[in-house]
Amino acid sequence: MSSWLPVYPVDVVKSLVQNTEGEVGTISSIDVARELYREGGVAAFFDGLTPKMVRAGVNHAITFWLYEICIGVIPVS
Repeated sequence: MSSWLPVYPVDVVKSLVQNTEGEVGTISSIDVARELYREGGVAAFFDGLTPKMVRAGVNHAITFWLYEICIGVIPVS
């Protein structure tokens, strides 16, 4: 889960760039970041972080649990 913290603002900007309409390459990441900061400040770069963290925790816990079952560490009853 902690791996999301440093890259989450970049992911937000990337997602906004991908969701813009128009020709490819017509809007830069810097422009999107400036607009995002202008509209919501630093907090705008972290919108949606809580659900992403909860999802990551559950996702990785289940993934590692199933991995341990598959390699035989946890016996299946």
